[in-house]
Amino acid sequence: MTQVSLRSFVNSALAKGSITVDDISALQCEILPDGLQSRNDVALLLDLDRRLGSGNAAWAAWLVAAIMDFVVWGERPTGYVEEATGRWLEGVLAGSGDPAPSMPLIAREIRREAHGMAPDLLSCDWADEAVEVSRGVAALAA
Repeated sequence: MTQVSLRSFVNSALAKGSITVDDISALQCEILPDGLQSRNDVALLLDLDRRLGSGNAAWAAWLVAAIMDFVVWGERPTGYVEEATGRWLEGVLAGSGDPAPSMPLIAREIRREAHGMAPDLLSCDWADEAVEVSRGVAALAA
C-alpha cells in the first residue's frame, strides 16, 4: 500500500460523495491488504468518515474493525492501549469540528478488545452513543 493509493481512494470517494461495497472491497483487498499501517492512515479514513458520514453500514463496520485492529493489535505493546496512543486516538476521533460518526463504535470496540488500557481512555460518555449508533448501523444493514 502506498499513501498515494489511499489518498486516491479518499479523493475518489469524496468526489462521488459515497462509498460502495465495491470500494470497500478494493480498499481491503488492493489498497490495504495488510490493514491500516500508520496513524496517518487512521486519520485519513476518519476524515473521510467525518466528511461522508456513516450512512453505509458496510463502511462503518469495516472502518470500526480496521481502526480497532490497528490500535489494539498494530500498536505496541500489542493488546494494550497506552495512554499516549489513547490520547492520540481521542484527538483524531474528535477531530476539528464535528466528531467522526463512527467514533462511539470505535471507542466501544477498542475498550472491548484491548487486554488493558487506562480507565479514563476513550470513555468520554460515548457508551450510550455507541449503543444508539450500533442500532442505527444494524437498521441500515437490515
